[in-house]
Amino acid sequence: RFSGVPTPSARPAAVQIRMGLFDGMQFMNEPTRKRIEADNARRGVKATPSNDDALDPNSPEARARVAAALAERAQARREAASTLESAQAELVALRAASLSLDPCWTGERTECPPALKNNFTQSSLDFFQALRNPTEDPPTEALAAVRVKWPVLGARSDGELLALLQPIKDVAVDRRSLKK
Repeated sequence: RFSGVPTPSARPAAVQIRMGLFDGMQFMNEPTRKRIEADNARRGVKATPSNDDALDPNSPEARARVAAALAERAQARREAASTLESAQAELVALRAASLSLDPCWTGERTECPPALKNNFTQSSLDFFQALRNPTEDPPTEALAAVRVKWPVLGARSDGELLALLQPIKDVAVDRRSLKK
């Protein structure tokens, strides 16, 4: 007599589980997976590359790689800064820019470029936020605003400003110590 529930031997190799959290997940055994791969190869469907060897971005190894890359980039910029000829006025202006709490964008808030917007408040980043970010380079729009507000830096390229900024960023500054 048929009860409507298949016996274990009659179940397909790929069983779809319907238990709340596992809705829609399919568990496949090895022979089924190999058969599907062979069918796909016969039809000319290319297998998607596996990311099994990709690191979890929050793993200690991935964090160590990112930290090493940032340290290497900072060292290269320090070396480039030491070879650049710069006037004392340029260094003073760049330090003043990196400590400024003035907004990078002074126009209409709705016209502010997305690169200069704070992700949380959607208002313009200030120069301190843009220039002293320890993990990201300042947006090119922020460097353009620096050149406008501090004209002595107008002749410097983005790469030169980033190189000159690195030794300034190396000195930690607490935002709370700055006056508005």
